[in-house]
Amino acid sequence: MRPSHRFSAGFQCLICVWCIAVSGCFFALWKYAATPGAESTVASLWPDESMLPVAPHQPNLIVFIHPACPCTKATLAHLHSIVSRHSLNVQIVKMRPLVASSPFEKDAERNRDILDTLCKHPSVSLVDDVGSMEAQRFGAKTSGVCFLYDQSGQLLFSGGITASRGHQGMNAGLASLIENLDLTERPTERSFEKSHYPVFGCPL
Repeated sequence: MRPSHRFSAGFQCLICVWCIAVSGCFFALWKYAATPGAESTVASLWPDESMLPVAPHQPNLIVFIHPACPCTKATLAHLHSIVSRHSLNVQIVKMRPLVASSPFEKDAERNRDILDTLCKHPSVSLVDDVGSMEAQRFGAKTSGVCFLYDQSGQLLFSGGITASRGHQGMNAGLASLIENLDLTERPTERSFEKSHYPVFGCPL
C-alpha cells in the first residue's frame, strides 16, 4: 500500500472515531437534559406546620429553587409570564445560600437577576428556607418544583413547568398549571382531580 493510501485510511479512521465521540457527547447531554429529578413526596393539603402564609382569597403557588441551579432560569422565566396573566399568591422558596467559590456562581447571578425582577411584582415574595425545613414539610426534592394550592389549601398541581432541564417553551407541565389556574377563576368548571408533572432540575 502506498503511503498516501495509508494516510487516507488513517485519516478516515480518525474522522470515524471523532464522529462517534461527538455523537456520544450529544447523547449524554440529551439524556441528562431529559432525565427528571427526584419525585417529591407531595402534601395533598397545605402542611399545618408550615410557616408560609396561605392567601385565603387567591390560589397559592409555592416554587422551590436552588439559587445556583442552571436549569431554574427557565422555570423563573415561565413564572414571569404566569404572574403577569393570573391573580395568585406566589412564594419562591430559596434553598441553601451560594458559596462564593461555587463553580455555578454565574448561574446564580442570572437567577438572581430574574428573581429581582419577579419580586417587584406585588404578588411575588422570596423566602429563605433555613435548614430546608419548608422543603421537608412540602416534600420538595428538586429545584423548580411547583405546588399549586387553592384558597382552602387543597393541592391542585405539583411538579415542574419545563419540558427538560433549562428548556423554555410551552409544555405539558406548564399547560397543566395554567389550566388549573384558569379553573380557580371559574369555580363552576372546577375539576378536583390533581395533576402532576416531572421536575427537570438539580437536587435541592
